Amino acid sequence: MTSTKHSCLKHSGPSIRLALYIPAAVELTRGGFFYKRDDGTYDTIISAQHILKSFADSHDKQLAGHKLQLPESLQLLQSPAAAAAVGGAAGGAAVSKGRDSLRDLVMTGLSTDDNARLAVDCCLLLVKELAALSASVPVLLAVDGYNALHWRSDYGRTISRSPRGKPAYQYRQELPVHKLNLARGFRLLQRDDLAQCRVLVADSASGAVPADLAVPNKAAAEYHMPRFSPVETAHALFYYHERGLVPAPPSQQQVAAMRALTNGSGEELRRWSVSITQTGMGLL
Repeated sequence: MTSTKHSCLKHSGPSIRLALYIPAAVELTRGGFFYKRDDGTYDTIISAQHILKSFADSHDKQLAGHKLQLPESLQLLQSPAAAAAVGGAAGGAAVSKGRDSLRDLVMTGLSTDDNARLAVDCCLLLVKELAALSASVPVLLAVDGYNALHWRSDYGRTISRSPRGKPAYQYRQELPVHKLNLARGFRLLQRDDLAQCRVLVADSASGAVPADLAVPNKAAAEYHMPRFSPVETAHALFYYHERGLVPAPPSQQQVAAMRALTNGSGEELRRWSVSITQTGMGLL
């Protein structure tokens, strides 16, 4: 089961100044539009902007006070694409003047409606900037459902074929996760450029991070979170009932059934306790 959210809350007290949290990594592999780059990789604008907005909402008052550390970030903000995104397509230099903070980087990525590459680049550079800041400012990078970044994506493209002498046909080609720039960038355990950032990831109950996954930082610690016990499952279901998410208090049989269906995963228990009721399967 995922435990990053709880650990994130535990570790984001006074000792953590900046925290970038991805609550569901699977969302980086599905939903919204994707755009192809010349190198054959793909950008996902909606996922990138969700991350940027969440970070801005959490740290809006702090961002303007942190200057950009990397030349590539400053170059991006001075680019014609960035100038166009913030409403200054006619004069990139004038628009870019004085824009040199973390807030400027985040807001540039949020300012575009159709430039997926710009949004994704801003998001990936945000991670690099946080790494650069980590020597002087405590930074936490956290990802829940991490194993989704090493699984499959829901993105795909239609391929048309017209073999000579045979009927034309089409098929769907799935886009592998490693071709998604944003998702690949958040494979944090494979990165060795995060400086002194504290990195916290948790997989989900539906799969595991590959056993042969390369972890450059050999000091990484692994903790196996136990699944919900029958008592914990019952407490959770009673809580959902009190909140009006399920119509009746669960019976002992229903508690056992839900624990078996979700393997004691708190995340899946929360999701399925509502959807099973809505689909009329009669378990709750």
